[in-house]
Amino acid sequence: MQSPEELVDSALEFLETSCERYGDPNLENARRLKHSTISVSTGIELLLKARLAQEHWTLLLLSPDRYRQGEWERGSFQSVGLRETLARLPELCGLSISQQAETAFADLADLRNKFIHFACSESAERVTGIQLRAWHYLMDMLDHDFLRLGSRHAAALQSIRGKMLKREEFLTARFDQIGSLITARADAGADIAVERDRLFGRYADRSGCSYGDGQR
Repeated sequence: MQSPEELVDSALEFLETSCERYGDPNLENARRLKHSTISVSTGIELLLKARLAQEHWTLLLLSPDRYRQGEWERGSFQSVGLRETLARLPELCGLSISQQAETAFADLADLRNKFIHFACSESAERVTGIQLRAWHYLMDMLDHDFLRLGSRHAAALQSIRGKMLKREEFLTARFDQIGSLITARADAGADIAVERDRLFGRYADRSGCSYGDGQR
């Protein structure tokens, strides 16, 4: 029986691969976008499934009532897809997922399917934008501890986060998603320096995240 920890291991491998493929100078642009998209989408889906598995492994089965002993070990079972996973997490795990996050993950999964099954005609700018929005919402959920992680997995995710925060376009995409919230809190007089540093790390000054009084 595959444990949640093994699912997280697989997810981290895909997320790491996405970072590597996206920044690989030896890959032509089309292949770089294709492989990084497939990897990050798969990694996110596996992390979401790992949260289901932390509740109970049978939640990974599309039809638990039809499961027969031994199917898991043989790999002959049918598991839930992304959309079913997103539906089960709030219903069966009490996990709140924003509509924006669901849309970001679903858009990324649709893009992955295009890349896998036929040539994707989306522009490089749109592909990158879909990827980066999904990365943002994944990190946001991880920041809110949607998944119980051991120290080894937490350290691996922190390393991946650091690689993403070095990407200028990710900092921009992250601020695009939450900039209005940060600005509103600053205008209301809140001290948001700690929050800004948590979201952007030491790259905060490159994110475009400015305070209401004009300071960075």
